[in-house]
Amino acid sequence: MPNPARGNARITFAARASQGEKSVTFYDVTGREVGRIASGPGESSVEWTARDSRGEALTPGLYFALVKTEAGEQTAKIVLMK
Repeated sequence: MPNPARGNARITFAARASQGEKSVTFYDVTGREVGRIASGPGESSVEWTARDSRGEALTPGLYFALVKTEAGEQTAKIVLMK
């Protein structure tokens, strides 16, 4: 995942994690959920477009991505720049 991100970021899953259902939930620094992406078995990555659940562009700043797979959970920081 490129960090800082400039509008879009690709989140890639390890081979073991790409086998089952996956979800990536994005949060702002206050802990508010701003978006979610789900992907099915066999997909090895998702594209984050830096838009909220209503489709509006997010403001530059720090965000957190919570990646959940059958293999477990992991959190990553994403710095969004314009």
